[in-house]
Amino acid sequence: MSIIKEITNPHIKDNIMRKLLFALPLIGLMAFNMPDNLATVTPEAEMFACTPPPAPDGILLSFGAPLFADARYVANNIPANLAGYSWTISGGYITSGQGTSVIYYAYDANSTEVTICVRAYAIGTDGRRCYSGQECTYMSTELN
Repeated sequence: MSIIKEITNPHIKDNIMRKLLFALPLIGLMAFNMPDNLATVTPEAEMFACTPPPAPDGILLSFGAPLFADARYVANNIPANLAGYSWTISGGYITSGQGTSVIYYAYDANSTEVTICVRAYAIGTDGRRCYSGQECTYMSTELN
């Protein structure tokens, strides 16, 4: 004896089809993998939480010796959880200040432009850094 039988009654068939069509989105949601940034936080993850500070609002550059770049927040509104800064530079190199709000730098002799970027960071309860978005600025090294 077969459990599955062909349904010939059109009213029952329609009723079953409506229920299946209603259930399909729910079945699809059960198969959905939640993105990592929306996933439920486990108690272990909460112990090592880190909230990144906002990115600096801008970078102030000097145009004379010594060359420096200064990460700035509007109205000097420095985030409370700020622990330091991570700088990158292309077309030059950092001479001092990595990790602080001000770096001193030099540009390569054959470079026509320098791009300087900074990210602020906080330190989580497990000691790892979590970074803000990146703020960048560009400067031509050629004299007009």
